[in-house]
Amino acid sequence: MKKRFFKKSDVADILKIPETTIAYWERNIPVLRKKISHRTNGGHRLYTQENILLFREIIRLSEKEFSLERIDKILSGKESEDSDTNIVEIKHKAQIKIEEAIGKLKELQKLILAKQ
Repeated sequence: MKKRFFKKSDVADILKIPETTIAYWERNIPVLRKKISHRTNGGHRLYTQENILLFREIIRLSEKEFSLERIDKILSGKESEDSDTNIVEIKHKAQIKIEEAIGKLKELQKLILAKQ
């Protein structure tokens, strides 16, 4: 029989992340507070398989470098994942432009040194 509820330590082990990461997400992603409502008599949170799937989605979106604010909007359905250009794509394009500029600066530096 499958386990119905999981302790935070069990969830952290399953996802291979620190418990503090889960706590951080709970504090900073408001939609999570609505979706995690089970508690022990002592007040400790208990997590369902659905919660674990939600955490997996947060990990996936985090790996795409979405902000926690954006992740909250995506998970709450207020925004779609592809509603605008992904930040990873923007960073990649910026890096290419920076490398091109550095190359041009080096060429200019050689020309200046050659004329001296």
